[in-house]
Amino acid sequence: TSLLCTSIVALLLVVAEAFSLPRLVAVNGIFTLAGYLSVARVRHLELFPAQRGRRAGVLVFVLALGFYWPPFEAHLSASDASSYIAAGVQLARHHKLTKEDDLGPLVPPFVRPVLFFSALGMPWKPPYSRMHGGLVVDVPGAPEAHPSFFPVPSVWAGIFADALGARYAGGYVGLFAAAAAWAAWLLARARLGIVG
Repeated sequence: TSLLCTSIVALLLVVAEAFSLPRLVAVNGIFTLAGYLSVARVRHLELFPAQRGRRAGVLVFVLALGFYWPPFEAHLSASDASSYIAAGVQLARHHKLTKEDDLGPLVPPFVRPVLFFSALGMPWKPPYSRMHGGLVVDVPGAPEAHPSFFPVPSVWAGIFADALGARYAGGYVGLFAAAAAWAAWLLARARLGIVG
């Protein structure tokens, strides 16, 4: 749930064009503490209940994270991985996903329909491709371009780029792979009755 909460808080900061790692940590900490205290109060549970077999799940997470670390560098034109990471680095540096386009407005109007075609295949319908597979614009020749894909991986790439530098922006892949391995461990443990 903390990955989900962090994703939601980060997306809200991106929408407000106020993304930064200190803000993310502060807002996420407030939401997490408020949620934890309210759930503990509603259920009348201890604040830090002991859970049997938690160490083995954490070990699976750490081993999987070590297996997937350091992140693979992806510089493959406008492939998905390159686009997510480039947008994340843009987010970490400029605190927003939109990118100022200096070149698009300089393209002559009669050439724009040829260069900036509709991403949906209908010439009259936006969004229009600015960089195929990576960036789109709402109007051909617009001064701002934005990513053409689901923003959550870019937000996580931005978190890693802001925390560890652009070299490790792809670290979110290892984090989510390790979280998936941990979740598989917990599911198998619950279904098979494994303790440990």
